[in-house]
Amino acid sequence: WSEVQRIWKYLESIFTESEDIRKTLPEDTKLFDQSDKLFRSMLKSMESTPNVVLAASQPSVLDNLNMLLANLQKCEKALTSYLDTKKLIFPRFYFLSNNDLMDILANSMQPDLVCRHLTKLYDAISNLRFSKVDGKMTKTAIGMHAKDGEFVDMFWPCDCVGAVEDWLNSLTRAMVRT
Repeated sequence: WSEVQRIWKYLESIFTESEDIRKTLPEDTKLFDQSDKLFRSMLKSMESTPNVVLAASQPSVLDNLNMLLANLQKCEKALTSYLDTKKLIFPRFYFLSNNDLMDILANSMQPDLVCRHLTKLYDAISNLRFSKVDGKMTKTAIGMHAKDGEFVDMFWPCDCVGAVEDWLNSLTRAMVRT
């Protein structure tokens, strides 16, 4: 039970909140959704039986738990493979925990939210400055803030749009050129 619950808890927010994951891993998302429905149903059933021994001895509990474990492990493996492909494209992702990487991927369309992870990806960079048009912040980085408070203008602006691993690679090139 505890292993199923641990894996489910880890995957639940990822598969329910990340549109990127849902689009990229549609079959695994479907498998997770089915497993999620069954697990929640089992939780409700267990809630109505406060005695652990009675709850665990209900028909098909063990079979359902074994099936859930296999399905959730398959989803977890698919997610790990997906994250590994992102790490191959942008190797600095290896410095992050999978939770941090998932947060970056979930917020990839909002570069200002990705910035909170820059200190884990780069030694001296703590934030980016984005250009403004008509008082609204764009997704074009024009400068870098260092951890010590120093600010450096970029020689070439960096568009922080599209796949996060691609624009972070562009950011790295822009930093090197600067």
